[in-house]
Amino acid sequence: MKLAAARFVLIQVLISLPGASAWAKGLDALSDKSPEVEQSENKSPDQDDEKAEATAEKEEGEEEATGVPAHPPVNALTQKLYFATSFGRVSARRAGGSWQASGMSDFSIGYRLLPLTARINFAGTYRYAPVALSGQVNGHSYRGVWETHYLGARADSNVASSVRLVASGELGFLHAALRSTDGLQVESSAAKSGVVLALGGGADYLMLDAGVLGVGPRAYVSFGTATILQLAISCGLTF
Repeated sequence: MKLAAARFVLIQVLISLPGASAWAKGLDALSDKSPEVEQSENKSPDQDDEKAEATAEKEEGEEEATGVPAHPPVNALTQKLYFATSFGRVSARRAGGSWQASGMSDFSIGYRLLPLTARINFAGTYRYAPVALSGQVNGHSYRGVWETHYLGARADSNVASSVRLVASGELGFLHAALRSTDGLQVESSAAKSGVVLALGGGADYLMLDAGVLGVGPRAYVSFGTATILQLAISCGLTF
């Protein structure tokens, strides 16, 4: 009994000591959160702003030193691939008959071979240009389409912030798809197919962000198997 009483007295004395109270207070101050979380919560907004500014300044310095944007575009085809179409008046003729064209529209696709920042840009192109027409050869009447598939190149240069000049050269193959309107067999001279060479030019007025949409006049002249003059309005999209 004396030993138990002595232990009780000793415990009471230890609890009453200042160090024991400090221990107890330390236990109350403990948090269930990890040190990393507490450090993040205690960080002031000013520190975050200073860190963001330092990162931005570092990226700007790297861009000025290397000339390469810190965050390059994700899409490698940006401002290189384009689609265009045009519609307008056309004059078509060939030797050995008289022809009258009723209208013409075309479709073209191209891929830029040089960066957009170059002063003059070159692009490889494909253009499909059908001509609806009627005509007479050796007293026989025909109706049909001259379908021409062109492969070539286009050069363009921005002469102002919203104006671009365009010039093109193309080599094509003209296929004459005709039918006789008088019931007679189509003569080979009327349905002759062959090679044509086309030269073109015009201008685009650039609209939307970064000139994604371009609208402007076009003129094409083709000669060879047939002579075709096209005056049209073109509308193109660049991706």
